[in-house]
Amino acid sequence: LFVQSFLKLDRLDTGFDPTNVLTFELTWPSREYPDPADAFARLRGRLLETPGVLAASTGLQLPYRGEALLDDTAPFAQIEGRPLPQAERPRVRSLTIQPGFLRALGIPLAGGRDFSVDDRAGSPRVAIVNRSFARAYLGSDDEAIGNRLRLDSWTLVGDEAAEIVGVAEDVR
Repeated sequence: LFVQSFLKLDRLDTGFDPTNVLTFELTWPSREYPDPADAFARLRGRLLETPGVLAASTGLQLPYRGEALLDDTAPFAQIEGRPLPQAERPRVRSLTIQPGFLRALGIPLAGGRDFSVDDRAGSPRVAIVNRSFARAYLGSDDEAIGNRLRLDSWTLVGDEAAEIVGVAEDVR
């Protein structure tokens, strides 16, 4: 039973392609890098200069590194102009990523655009949602683009809405 279960999991379409993907974790000294965004950008640039590297990005969590707990740390999602009672608002899992993350993991876009280097602190907030979210709460991939998404949780700083600029295929 264990072997059969493992073989089924091995054949499961995860929605991303880990082939030839190298991942590593970094810990930035907070005294030297109070805001590591510039250091991440420089590291990404240097990695992209490496022969054979097709995509490079940073993210706070990889898709297969565990699910968000459905407690008060998982934010509620609200689409502006489509109010839902608190009890009906979905809890979502969010990842903080930089440009190139989807390409590096082979996650296709179903619509819209990927993040760009212009999407950074100080610029209007943008978001990419997955196809299941777009269909369940916005009707379709095309209808999702341009809507404004607000996440609500005590763990998030600020409550500024983000414009949905892309729809990614689902990842398991």
